[in-house]
Amino acid sequence: MDLVIPEKTLLLEGMKSLKLIFIFYKPFLLWSFIINVLAGSNLGVLIFLKLLLTVFLWYYIRETKAKNNLVFYKNVGISTFKLYASLFFMDAILSIIFLLLAKTIL
Repeated sequence: MDLVIPEKTLLLEGMKSLKLIFIFYKPFLLWSFIINVLAGSNLGVLIFLKLLLTVFLWYYIRETKAKNNLVFYKNVGISTFKLYASLFFMDAILSIIFLLLAKTIL
């Protein structure tokens, strides 16, 4: 008899969702890095630019044929809001790590 532990199942589902969100984020990683370099060491400006980038990405995908790609994420249970919010937070965390590394190296 195989017992399913709910916490383990939730953790696995969360990890799958995170992996799928990162796959969605990967093509924009280069743009994120360019914004990191251009924004310099000002965290407030950097986070604001990341928010603008996320809103622009949402608008671009909504207005083009790329919105068909969102159907996959909806089918696996990731809402559009969750996808973009996760994208923003993941981008912000990576940007903060980049800033911290840049400050320690320079």
